[in-house]
Amino acid sequence: MSIAIVAPTGKVSSALTCHLLDANADLVLLARHPEKVKEHAACGAKVLQGSLDDENFVINATEGVEALFWMIPPKFDSDDYRSYQREIGRIGAAAIAANQIPYVVNLSSIGAQHPNGTGPIAGLHDVEEALNKAAKNIVHVRAGIFFENHLGSLESAQNLGQIYAPIPGDLAMPQVATRDIADFAANLLLHLDWQGRHYRELHGPADLSYNDLANAFSDVLGKKVDFVQAPPEAVLDSLLKMGFSRNVATSFLAMYAGGEKGLVAPLEPRSANNTTKTTFTQFLRAYLQKTAKATTTPPAAPKKRSKHRAA
Repeated sequence: MSIAIVAPTGKVSSALTCHLLDANADLVLLARHPEKVKEHAACGAKVLQGSLDDENFVINATEGVEALFWMIPPKFDSDDYRSYQREIGRIGAAAIAANQIPYVVNLSSIGAQHPNGTGPIAGLHDVEEALNKAAKNIVHVRAGIFFENHLGSLESAQNLGQIYAPIPGDLAMPQVATRDIADFAANLLLHLDWQGRHYRELHGPADLSYNDLANAFSDVLGKKVDFVQAPPEAVLDSLLKMGFSRNVATSFLAMYAGGEKGLVAPLEPRSANNTTKTTFTQFLRAYLQKTAKATTTPPAAPKKRSKHRAA
């Protein structure tokens, strides 16, 4: 069984690739920069160089695969982010249709049920609709906010004892570790025993507010960390200085506003099926331990994995 994975350097796709290689799956990685996935290639993955905005490349690269993991890579310098999302979604749909790919897993987001009012998440609504027109069997994995998104607050937490966002500190939303998303997607791709079009939410272990996140930073760092609600204009200025285009930055502010309005919210009640295991405290502690180890330990040799085609 051959599985194609796009954006293999991304947090979810990279973890998914490792999981599938450990299961001896036959992988095709669509990579803009093959040198960044040479470790996966050394472990048996076939790497094809190209860009997801090149329709001919995507169609040719996914020819003959039985399953496809699809997602929209971020493009923070885009002058029209939603148009970018729609175009990449259209190309994905074209490849699925051209190659009659039997199974598709698409990374989406909680809140993608709304066509507007959620910033970049609304673009994922468009992508879901486009892929549904082409795919006979597809699961849209609507994940909560990535834990990794909060690593940008680590420096201010360490140095200033504060973290910031333009929303109330007690507003709780589903949040999840990307490795848990990857585990969920891997299980779908290794067990193609589902049919039709489905939406599956991943809520993380608990809904978290910024007050909760500040408490977790406090526990892990061993110092008091407070949450401070920042004015939107300050957040906009910060995003622009980080290299975000004005279009993308304002779109993210719209996502925060959508969260306050209750639009970035799940449809499913929390259950064993959508609750994942990794807590934010566990994630943050593991990240800091890994970072500390990386500064003192030489890189390890790539793990050897057997390569054969999975049945």
